[in-house]
This record gives sequence, structure tokens and C-alpha cells, in this order.
Amino acid sequence: MVIDTILKLVYFAGLAVILYLALAPNPPAPVEASDKINHMLAFLALSLGGRVIWRGLSVWTLLAAMAVLGAGIELLQLAMGLGRDADVMDWIADMVATVAGLAIGTVVVMIVRRAK
Repeated sequence: MVIDTILKLVYFAGLAVILYLALAPNPPAPVEASDKINHMLAFLALSLGGRVIWRGLSVWTLLAAMAVLGAGIELLQLAMGLGRDADVMDWIADMVATVAGLAIGTVVVMIVRRAK
């Protein structure tokens, strides 16, 4: 369907922005108050969007993908030497938001399936 293609394009554009914000030396912060809030907003959006767009994948597969993405970002921050700090608490914030996003996404998928 056309809508699925559009949603995937928007998803990957969002992922590109999130990767830039996570890996650039001095990126603008979407929310100035807390680095953890920024992590949680990013992973909430990615996991909720992923659950709705790839509704055929298991929640466990999506959870694993988000865990690898979050850990990968932290490891790249550590290895790149561009003034970014790797922090296990960032990854934990990513995972808390991922679980919430997957839960919300599952509810959305159930509602859409019932409406059909």
C-alpha cells in the first residue's frame, strides 16, 4: 500500500535525524532539560512507529532491534572521539521508552485490526 511506503519513508527519515542528533559532535538538543528525555522521546517514537509499520514482526524482534540500535549508538559515541559520552543510563532510558512505545504500538495495532 502507498500509505505503508510513506510511513516507512517518514520512519527512516526520522531515524536519520535521530542518528545525526545522537552522533554529531555538538547537535542541537530537541529538549534542553534532559539528555535522558531526548533519548526517551527518540526511542518512544522509533519503537511505536516500528510496531505500527512492521506489525507482522514480533515484539521481541523489535525490542532486540531497538536494544542493538541503542547500544550501537552508545558504542559509536565512545569510539568516535568527538566529545560525546557513552552512558549505560542512556541505553536504559532507550529501553524503558522502547517498552512503552511497543506497548502503545501494540494497542494501536489491535485497534486498527478490530476496525477492519
